[in-house]
Amino acid sequence: MQREMCDPSEALPVIVDEFIRPVTREMEEIVAQLVPGLDRKTVERCVISVAAQAYFYRSVMPAMLLMLDEPVYPRGFGRELADHVTEFSLGGMERLAPGARRARRTA
Repeated sequence: MQREMCDPSEALPVIVDEFIRPVTREMEEIVAQLVPGLDRKTVERCVISVAAQAYFYRSVMPAMLLMLDEPVYPRGFGRELADHVTEFSLGGMERLAPGARRARRTA
């Protein structure tokens, strides 16, 4: 899929329709339930942000491994990363909630 993103072919619309759109819609439903009141555009951006965090570690893996001084991601790294992305993203989404925005403006 990464190659298809960098050098799209006639397969890209199929990948988008059969994989990316369904997963994105499901994630949008989850985000909308977790943080009620977010507008559609904010939900979309939250979903893209969550996906981008996870994708980053895969797409730059050779550089990350050098930075970590590891030949492979250490055992348990995926779980730790998932936990971090979850907490970080939930915090950001909660801050974007309509009530949180009003509170920030008045502070």
